[in-house]
Amino acid sequence: MTDRPVILCEPQCRGFEHALFNAAFLDTVLCAYPRSPVIFLGEEGHLEWVRQILERHDSRFVSRVTWQAMAIPPQHSAGWRRLPEERAWCRRLFDASAAHSPLFMGVCSITPTGLFALKLDLYKRRTNVPTLVVVHSILASILDRPPRKPWNWISSLRKVLEMPHPRSLKYVALGEPILRTLLRERRRLGRHFCALDIPYFEEAAPPATPSGKIRFGHLGVGNRHKGFDRFAQLARETQAWAKGVEFSLVGFVDDAECMSYVQWIADVGDRPLSPEVYSDRAARLTYAVWLADPRHYRLAASASFLDALSYGKPGIYLRNPYVEHYFERMGDIGYLCRDYGEVGQVVSSIARDFPAERYRKQCENILQGRRIFEPAGLAPSLQAIVDGMGG
Repeated sequence: MTDRPVILCEPQCRGFEHALFNAAFLDTVLCAYPRSPVIFLGEEGHLEWVRQILERHDSRFVSRVTWQAMAIPPQHSAGWRRLPEERAWCRRLFDASAAHSPLFMGVCSITPTGLFALKLDLYKRRTNVPTLVVVHSILASILDRPPRKPWNWISSLRKVLEMPHPRSLKYVALGEPILRTLLRERRRLGRHFCALDIPYFEEAAPPATPSGKIRFGHLGVGNRHKGFDRFAQLARETQAWAKGVEFSLVGFVDDAECMSYVQWIADVGDRPLSPEVYSDRAARLTYAVWLADPRHYRLAASASFLDALSYGKPGIYLRNPYVEHYFERMGDIGYLCRDYGEVGQVVSSIARDFPAERYRKQCENILQGRRIFEPAGLAPSLQAIVDGMGG
């Protein structure tokens, strides 16, 4: 057992959902290394969200965390223009490492430009400190065609991954199905990755049978990329004949065109929700509905799927390998649909004749099966990853 510190760094700030992940990942580290203090670097407001979430779910370890605010790159900058800000957070990370001799460093999210800057510093400083980088949905972009213009390659994750790989660096794919797909599609790049189920906190168990209206919900950001336009179409078609149902947005819209859907969907707004409002809306849902493009989730974890499990909500999902993997592990936790048409059929069937017994069983399966995402249960897997790097 060690008392050397761990340093975590969040160089992006992407709202409450990302704060939930960071708090659960931080808790996993604290469980894995019960004698180690943790230094957490990030944007000041984001750190406050992470701290509040950790206190609410696992207050035992908050005193072991030192929160250090730092500047992060502007959200909408990209490519070479972003590089100076990426170099700045890398300097903060490596300066902290030099001062504290950590057991390992963890970067909680990354951009292609940020990874470029991190690799440069790993080579420049010749550090042997194990460095874990969690790669979120941006991993799906490695299947895209590389930029035509050579000077834009810094914006391509695939190109940056193909750079020489520092020995002390390891990437974390958030789930075994993602790692399997990566090894199948890009084996040479995949050898630098390991898999860790995405850590997530459980919320309170819902009632097994809903009262009042049946509520179908879109969890997370509302835009066309996430299928919010199809969710609105489903709401319009269903509510034309079914009066006892409601469609709700648990999140916010970041697509101006999607704001026009307010007439069919409750709770549509264009600003991120507070943790309290987000939790309240999610708790009132009956089913989560997931209509994002399944192709994207060959190499990306779905925060919306994890939120549905966290709040104990059965889901209605377009079939994809990521969700299928957890259906196989957890049992009947909702509905897997081939296409939008089948989603509509499932929603119509539920609206006409609510399947109370199946719903109760689905909720039981979720409450039992979601334990695989608990930070304490994932701590040994994280330890094994770090031990394998020589940490």
